[in-house]
Amino acid sequence: MKGQVITVRREMVAAFDAPLCGGEIRRSVAAAMAEIRRDQRAKIVLSDP
Repeated sequence: MKGQVITVRREMVAAFDAPLCGGEIRRSVAAAMAEIRRDQRAKIVLSDP
């Protein structure tokens, strides 16, 4: 893979001044957002087959 370049850009912006939902839905969305944040911090490693 020498000389090849891959650029990955990930961005997510969410800003709310008040909760849009409550209860179980809010907990579910919070869990999904945490998973998305973990994925955004993940390292990507590519190698030759």
